Amino acid sequence: MKVPAVRRVMSRLANVEAAIEKQQPLLDTLGHHWEEMIASQVRQHDQMQEAMTRFASQRARIASIGDAVHGQRTQIGALLEQAQAATPEVLRAQQAQIDALRAQLRELTAASEGHSAALAEVSQHLPPAQRANLEATLHGQQLQLGTLNSTVFAQQTQLAALNDLVRQMSTGAGNKSAAVIGAEGGNRNDQPEAPAFPPATTPDKSLEQELLELGGGKGTVYRFDDLLERQESPAPPLIFLHVPKAAGSTLNSLLMKSYKFRADSRGDSFFARYTPQELVDWASVPRSVDDRTRPVFFTGHINLDNVIFRSMPARYVAITLLRDPIERVISHYRFNSTQPSVFQDAIRDEGLSIVDYCRKFAGTVRNQYEVFAPDGGVDVALRRLAEEVSFFGLQSEFGQYVDALGRLLGLPVNPYKMLNMTTPDAAGVTQDQIAELQSLFADDIAFYNRAVEIYHERLARMPKLIAEHPWTRFYS
Repeated sequence: MKVPAVRRVMSRLANVEAAIEKQQPLLDTLGHHWEEMIASQVRQHDQMQEAMTRFASQRARIASIGDAVHGQRTQIGALLEQAQAATPEVLRAQQAQIDALRAQLRELTAASEGHSAALAEVSQHLPPAQRANLEATLHGQQLQLGTLNSTVFAQQTQLAALNDLVRQMSTGAGNKSAAVIGAEGGNRNDQPEAPAFPPATTPDKSLEQELLELGGGKGTVYRFDDLLERQESPAPPLIFLHVPKAAGSTLNSLLMKSYKFRADSRGDSFFARYTPQELVDWASVPRSVDDRTRPVFFTGHINLDNVIFRSMPARYVAITLLRDPIERVISHYRFNSTQPSVFQDAIRDEGLSIVDYCRKFAGTVRNQYEVFAPDGGVDVALRRLAEEVSFFGLQSEFGQYVDALGRLLGLPVNPYKMLNMTTPDAAGVTQDQIAELQSLFADDIAFYNRAVEIYHERLARMPKLIAEHPWTRFYS
């Protein structure tokens, strides 16, 4: 090899060594970052393990409460058999036990929200696959909580029915089965005192005064025409009047995907679970688009006279779903024939047909128009439905209603699955029985048929909203 060539090679080697020396600090920095990343992943793994440990503990508590609820169901069944000898003290004790269970559920729900926040923070640093698994686990846990809460509420309903039976026995009024409106020549004046749906809640003066002092009572409902104008104000709170067996559970699950907080009534009362300060605060105007609590939606088996409507501090939206009266009562009958309860026991042990069931449990199976006119008739119910409910829909056209509601309120499009559906073979219903039901629920059928016309009239007026709705950015 010639000397110049050797020199060129040596020069190149020197340049390479110089370049390596220049890159060494960068390599050292990259090595340091790599070590930090490894340490961070270890910390995140430890945090996830800790969160999952808390999650396992929470699941164990849910199972424990589920066992307690099962025990409550057994006790209520035994109490029904001894109803004639039951005393108010026994019923109060049973109520106290259910109240204790609901208190535990509230604590568990609050803990679940805290764990959810922690898991959400941790999940931001996880790979997509692990994050999806964690979100799926969390969603399943929330569904378990919702199911358990519904079960305890069903226990509360059964206890109320049992209380009515004991009261009827003690007053001698239980000798004649309660008549459904229109049955056996009965009329509204012949009906028992038991409320159709939860009664109008009239707060005492101290509660009314407290609500006023906190700023409640100033809100008015958005009417359908108002929603067509697409108000530019922040997304308002929403109140859902959940008519039993009219796809309300499915709509609740769908709303949970968009609204930032869900407040459930306890029976017909929200104030049995939340303070006036909490309700007024949640229903207030969102502080910003990033408000972590608002907009909120309130839901429960309530009627239009419920105090929640008079408690709103800001303008609000009210919605509901209706169902064909005959389909609804059949669904009611079939559902209760499959769920362990006093209703299932009566259906099985007494061989109750659907007509017998409606007569025996007239205080539970009622006309849905009474949700909108607790003290009035069909005409009053239709007027209030049109004027005091922002937008109502039909269970039979659920998908169409969800689409229209989304356009009116700017709700994001989310997938859903129909819940609480009972198969037709759960309990048989004959054509003759359906004919009797049509006579028993003639008023409710008239109400529903006219409501269907109003619903389709409103659909025809719905604009095709293309631009982004001003409320959309406020939802989850």
